[in-house]
Amino acid sequence: MNLVIVFSLLFLLFSGGRAGIVSFDRDNSPPAILLVPGAFHQAVVYDTVGHLLKNAGYNGVVEAINLPSVGSLASRDDDVKALRRVMDKYLDLGRDIVLVGNSYGCTVIGDAVLNIPSATTTPPYDEEGRRRGRVVSLLYFSGYLPYTEQVVHPETKPDIRLVSPKWFAFLPNDSPSAIPKTVRWDGDLQSSPPDKEFYNVLAQRNPAAANYWVGQLRYSSFAALNATARYIPYNGDFRVIYVAGKQDNSVPPELWHSYLDQPGAKFILEVLDGDHVPMLSRPEEVVKLIINYTKL
Repeated sequence: MNLVIVFSLLFLLFSGGRAGIVSFDRDNSPPAILLVPGAFHQAVVYDTVGHLLKNAGYNGVVEAINLPSVGSLASRDDDVKALRRVMDKYLDLGRDIVLVGNSYGCTVIGDAVLNIPSATTTPPYDEEGRRRGRVVSLLYFSGYLPYTEQVVHPETKPDIRLVSPKWFAFLPNDSPSAIPKTVRWDGDLQSSPPDKEFYNVLAQRNPAAANYWVGQLRYSSFAALNATARYIPYNGDFRVIYVAGKQDNSVPPELWHSYLDQPGAKFILEVLDGDHVPMLSRPEEVVKLIINYTKL
């Protein structure tokens, strides 16, 4: 047999028939874990979690995504599109995915699963008879979430300036009627500094680390944070896990209970002894939860 044909056949065998793509078992490979940060934060906050997932024996793909709206004036749609590009990469290859969000990032992963098959459905197949991927789980760590009523009736959603915590700073603020461009985290540094609102558990153990992460904070786009969500995934279509922090100073129990207690809401509740950004303060516990919910 011609050597060119031999090498071509070998390449197709090991690439799954698709140039430039390494093949894997569509039915038995672990899901890809996609990690989405919250407002003001970049994907680097998941670095420790990513390393621990590998050290814990997880042999799947772990990928953290930077949101375009952090450090720019990008929209919520831009955030969702950035995540969907990564999601589609794996779903098209037949790889299931687990979505992990923190704070505002939970709303992003919720919008991103619109029209995406979940693990509660029969596995879909493409036109060539190959199984496509599904969403196994959505994990909301300290999530700020849209209410069902606000998605069904968008006119009921209040402007974020009317319901935001006091440490949000909206700029420019030279006129009450002006539409802000950005949201910052330093509106009340005296009583609500970031090491209290975001990193209070981390600050107790390692003040220097908390100070480092305060220095990494960026502004977020007002348009992104003020946008109305387009989809509610916690109505039973998907397996959604809400992870509350016992010491979360940003999302207190009365707030996260208001999400869970909505009519028709279907959540699995997990509670960590953590703060608002548990991937920094309780990375080991975060990893255990993620791995647990990679299983169907």
